[in-house]
Amino acid sequence: MIIPDIPTHIKSTYEAYTEMMLLVQKFARKHGLNQAEALVVLLLGKETMRPSDVKDSLLVVASNVSYTLAGLEERKLLHRIDDPNDKRCHFIKLTDEGLKLCSTIRILLDSRARMAA
Repeated sequence: MIIPDIPTHIKSTYEAYTEMMLLVQKFARKHGLNQAEALVVLLLGKETMRPSDVKDSLLVVASNVSYTLAGLEERKLLHRIDDPNDKRCHFIKLTDEGLKLCSTIRILLDSRARMAA
């Protein structure tokens, strides 16, 4: 689809985003994940976050994040850590298996970015 009068840098940014999301989707399918799960794995990396931070970063509703995190936890790709300062809250962090998966997708995306440059 061609949209007239859009600055070139915006078009190229959109095209790069679209290509990245297609790669993430393909990677997700190959590894038995959905796109949201793959994006959470990418977002977390080596970080420890609250589920609300994931929600805010991905601009999705809380129920979607809860469902996605439950799926990743069931697959043993992340685990929950109790917040020592607030027993009602917890953090999430990738397991070793989740970190391996994150590393694999980042290598794929980095290599594609180098090819495009």
